[in-house]
Amino acid sequence: MKKIFISTLCVLIFLSASRAQKQATGSRRDTSSSRQQVPYPLDTFYIHNQIEAQPNSNFNITGTGIFGSNLNVPLIVRSSNELGTDISVTNTNNTNANWRFHVSGAATGPGSLSVINMLTNRAAITFSRNGFVKINSIVQPDVALDVNGDIEASGNIHASGNFLLGIQYLKQESSMNQGYQMFTLNCPAGYQVISGGGGNRDLNGTVKDIHVAFSGPDEDAPATRWRLYLYNSSKSSRAVVIYCNCAKVK
Repeated sequence: MKKIFISTLCVLIFLSASRAQKQATGSRRDTSSSRQQVPYPLDTFYIHNQIEAQPNSNFNITGTGIFGSNLNVPLIVRSSNELGTDISVTNTNNTNANWRFHVSGAATGPGSLSVINMLTNRAAITFSRNGFVKINSIVQPDVALDVNGDIEASGNIHASGNFLLGIQYLKQESSMNQGYQMFTLNCPAGYQVISGGGGNRDLNGTVKDIHVAFSGPDEDAPATRWRLYLYNSSKSSRAVVIYCNCAKVK
């Protein structure tokens, strides 16, 4: 009777061990299988390494190309390069649309951000860390708005301050005998005449001898030249002057 009980107990222990081994093997298979599953589809919204090698890239964004984070932290790009940090955005179908964002380092104007066209290697706009802006230059601006080039506006320009234009004052001295004589004075290239005048050069007793018959823009070149007609009523030569103010305006 004792032998039969021992034999039955051994069989039960063997069956229990076999069942436990099978369950453990199945559990390992399930674990391995779960590791092979991808929690998110590879073709939407996630960055992942590609099975096939991609040109100039260690990873690619598939689908709509959207990537982000739900960790409530910004995307950070770190660099210790003293010349600056660059992030490029390129389009393989349009080389004109390739741009680079450049953050200057300690050696090149700390804190400024430039947006650079990679085809022309020219900065379209540069921002300083105090909010100043420079257009068409990578040089850090030292005023609120600095434009390297022409400015054109279809509407009105309003300002509570003064407009400081590039004005040149030109003067030409001469002499004239009795009678009428015409004098003209031209603005430099790229400038337009905005005012002018002239008369007796010397503010003394001879001032009564010189009379202004005409003073205004020359009708042959009204945008760039000033014309002056003077009359000398004396019988002596008198020193005269013609002047004009020219502004660099379009």
